[in-house]
Amino acid sequence: MRIDTFRPGQASATAAYAESDASKQSALTATEALQPHTSVASGTTPAFRQILANHDVRSISPREFSELAQSLFDAGEITAQEFQEFAQIRLEADIAGAHPDEAMDFVALFEKKYAEQQEKLAEFEKEAGPAGLSSADRDAYLATTKRQLEWLEKLAAIHEAGPTESINALV
Repeated sequence: MRIDTFRPGQASATAAYAESDASKQSALTATEALQPHTSVASGTTPAFRQILANHDVRSISPREFSELAQSLFDAGEITAQEFQEFAQIRLEADIAGAHPDEAMDFVALFEKKYAEQQEKLAEFEKEAGPAGLSSADRDAYLATTKRQLEWLEKLAAIHEAGPTESINALV
């Protein structure tokens, strides 16, 4: 299933993909899903680096981002779970109003989103006082965006290093 076919307002790109892939993949627990990625997507394989050499997530259209995710998945460089994460990143760009064929900075988009979430948390904690969120709740609220931002930063670093350099896994 291609992720560039999803549009804002649809239930969920990741849910749709998960439904189509449910028979092929065992379910992950919530804890496993939040663990650092340990697949070949560490950026150490030549194929992963070669694919990233042609895609700069700091200047890429949403459609090209979908093609990047599909290329990495088709080459076996990311898992189905990681592909779903990329689908969610693409969906966030669509929700933000990005034109499918206009280059944008995905890293900047997620830096902004993460900063906005931190600001909302600070406002909530200020209003809620001592009965506010626990640190676990705070971390859980930020976890998905933080993980997505880490992915994008990793992809940008691999692209900048070029196809012959190895990068330690950031995610």
